[in-house]
Amino acid sequence: MDEREQGIRLNGRFYPAEAFMRFDVGGHGHAHPSAEPGAAVPDFQADGIPEAVVEFLCQWWSSRTYILAHTSGSTGRPRSIRLSRDRMRASAQLTADFFHFRQGMPALLALDARHIAGKMMLVRALWSRLDLWVTPPTSRPDLVYPGMRFAFCPLVPTQLWRMLEANGDVIRLGTLLLGAAPISADRIIALESLKQEVFQGFGMTETCSHMALRQLNPQGDGIYRALPGVNWRVDQEGCLLLRGAATANRWIHTHDRVQLDGDGFRWLGRADWVINVGGLKVHPEQVEERLNILRLNMPELHSLLTGDFVVLGRSDPHKGQVPICVVEDPSIIPNTPNPYAGAVDTRFSPDCLKPHLKAEEIPRIMLRIPQFPRSSMGKILRGALYQKFPLFFETICG
Repeated sequence: MDEREQGIRLNGRFYPAEAFMRFDVGGHGHAHPSAEPGAAVPDFQADGIPEAVVEFLCQWWSSRTYILAHTSGSTGRPRSIRLSRDRMRASAQLTADFFHFRQGMPALLALDARHIAGKMMLVRALWSRLDLWVTPPTSRPDLVYPGMRFAFCPLVPTQLWRMLEANGDVIRLGTLLLGAAPISADRIIALESLKQEVFQGFGMTETCSHMALRQLNPQGDGIYRALPGVNWRVDQEGCLLLRGAATANRWIHTHDRVQLDGDGFRWLGRADWVINVGGLKVHPEQVEERLNILRLNMPELHSLLTGDFVVLGRSDPHKGQVPICVVEDPSIIPNTPNPYAGAVDTRFSPDCLKPHLKAEEIPRIMLRIPQFPRSSMGKILRGALYQKFPLFFETICG
C-alpha cells in the first residue's frame, strides 16, 4: 500500500484504511467477519458519508486486483469494466499535476461515487491527500456545507445550470470541472460571468475519466488539449484514439469524431449518431449547437425550442436518412399504448432555417414528446431514444 493511501480525510475527519478493510458493506455497518474481535467500526452514516463512497473505498482497500466500474449507457447498454488501481492512480496524477493539487486542499464531491467521475475524485483525494468533503448527489452543491470555501469541485453540467438559474453562490466551489454531456454555445456564453475557471473534460470510463481538457472561461477557444503524457491520433474515419498511463499505454479507440485544430482537437460528435443524408455526413451534435445559437436571435425558433432537444436521423426512401428535431415537452400528456409518443409541431417550418444551415442539416420536422430517457447523471440516452421511438417515428413521420 502506498503511504499516501493509508487513509483518507472525509468531511473534516481522517479515516484510516483499516476502517474500510474491516467494514462489512453487506452487513449494513457491522464489523467484517474477518475483522479482529472488538475492532471499532466507524458510523459512516452518522458522519454523513454516502453509502456509495463507503462501498468504493471498501473495494479500493479490498484484496481484489481490480476496481469494477460501469459505462454510462449513453450510446448503448451499460457495460462492466475492470480498472486496475495503477491506471486510476495514473489518471489521478494527471489531474493533480494540471490543477496543482496540494495536500490539504479542500475539495467537494457532490457526484455519485457509483460512476467513474465520482470514483476518480475519491482516488484523487487519496493520491493527493486532499481534504475532501462528500455529500449525496444534489442538484444544488452550493447549498451544502454553508460557509465553507473549496478549491476544486467536479460537476455535471445540469448541476451548474441549476445553481446559475438560482443565482447560487457558485464562486465558493472553486475551480469547476464539468463532464458527462455536451455543452451548448449559449451555455458557454453564460459562463463568462463566473469568477472562477471552468473546464470540461474529455474521457470515458475506459480511460479512467478525462485525458484531455478544454477551458470554457474566460474566453475559451473550444479546443481540447491532451494532458501531458497522453498520446492521441485520429483514424481514417476521423475518430479519436488515446493512449497513456491511464490506459496501460494501450490505444483506446473512441467513437468520437474530432477535427484537428493546432495543438488540439475540436469535438464534432459521436460516430454512432452520424446521419447519412444522401452520402453527406451530418453530425447531429453540431446541428444542435447551431440551433442553440440561432434560437437566441430568432423569436420564431426560440418559441419552439423551449426545452431540451436533440437532432436524430430517421430513414428516408430517397436520401437514406434525414434529420429530425425532437423536443422534450413535459406538458404533453403521454399516450396510453405508447407513453413516449408525442406529436408533430405544425408551427415549425424548415424554410426558416435555410439561410442558416446547410440543406442536409435542416431538420425536416419537429416532434414534441413528454420526456427523454436519461442516465442517472442526467445525460440524454440517444441509444434508448432510437430503441423507444422507432415505430412512432415511422408512423408519425410517414
